[in-house]
Amino acid sequence: VFKAQSGMGAVWGRCGNTQPCNVEHFQMIWRGYLNGNVRIFNNGARFTDAVLQYIDQAQPGDVFLFYDIAVRCPDSAGTRNSGALQITIK
Repeated sequence: VFKAQSGMGAVWGRCGNTQPCNVEHFQMIWRGYLNGNVRIFNNGARFTDAVLQYIDQAQPGDVFLFYDIAVRCPDSAGTRNSGALQITIK
């Protein structure tokens, strides 16, 4: 299922009031089960070829950490950091 994803989306909201936001950029760290770590900067919401290379080769035990996720929402002048997301391949 993870390999089917083409990028990252964001929705910001509270108290039942949500709005779609644009992902401006993020960073990904791939921690291979048998190999070292690789960090990649991704500009925009869609995964770049560099990110997709590691996603396509994902093996059980690999960890993908997406962090420094900058989103721009319609009601804000600047970007917001939406935190981090970790995916562990089973």
